[in-house]
Amino acid sequence: MGPQADTKKSEFSFLGSSSEAKRLQSQHHLAVNAFGGQILCPADLSKPSFRALDSCGADGFWLTELRRQLAHPDSATLIGTDISSYPTDALPSNVSLIQHNMMDAYPEDWAGTFDLVHQRAAVAFHPTWETALEATRRQVALLKPGAWIQLVDSVLPTGAVDPADPPSARFLKTMGNAMPSMRLNTSIGTRLDDLLREAGGLEAVQTSRATVRLGRGAGSPLLEEMGYEELEKMGALVTMAVEKLGYGVFTKEELQGLLGELREEARREGVELEWYAAWARKPL
Repeated sequence: MGPQADTKKSEFSFLGSSSEAKRLQSQHHLAVNAFGGQILCPADLSKPSFRALDSCGADGFWLTELRRQLAHPDSATLIGTDISSYPTDALPSNVSLIQHNMMDAYPEDWAGTFDLVHQRAAVAFHPTWETALEATRRQVALLKPGAWIQLVDSVLPTGAVDPADPPSARFLKTMGNAMPSMRLNTSIGTRLDDLLREAGGLEAVQTSRATVRLGRGAGSPLLEEMGYEELEKMGALVTMAVEKLGYGVFTKEELQGLLGELREEARREGVELEWYAAWARKPL
């Protein structure tokens, strides 16, 4: 097994990038802190010429953090794919970004060439289990024999919004309940291990669950500040969705009042989000 994530060493670097990319970088640090590391699977990071793919990886930040942990970083080939395009000026020369929709096929010459395939916070964009399964099978096909796939994702609660619930529960349930209207499915994140098993062609499937704390109690002042920023971004997304799609859940005034209560809760005791991870190996 190669070296695993050193959270102290990497606390907390950022790439100069767009506000959305920086939000995802903060999300990375919060998730790594909660799980206790970036690389949860026992991938051999000591191998020379290590090849990794980060699906839906935005600006390549996850790959730059992985590169710091490789025994032979200069010989590695690190590829990030995302539906959006991002600048590469700040990236090491062996980190490349390719515009790609995870619903589409990968280049044929990528098949069976990667030591690690990773994806975070993306399965919710699959409207159904079947589309998530198809995408996962395409990713499994990229693995070398003995290589690993690692999926990490958050979930949102759903169900009736009780006025007696704390602000965070009302807010998160509102988000969760709204997802199907946007053709999103946050429940898949709870079944990442099932996704890998059903995809087939894998062994040694393992799973982990972690609680990401946003705000007070996050673990450090900087992590705490990242959590506040994450909540603000989530609030902005919900506000935009309510204004554009009109779920009939809140008036604008009611939503702004709830967001104010949410901020107070985060500073008073923190807000918790459930995250899941699963990983598996392609047989030798």
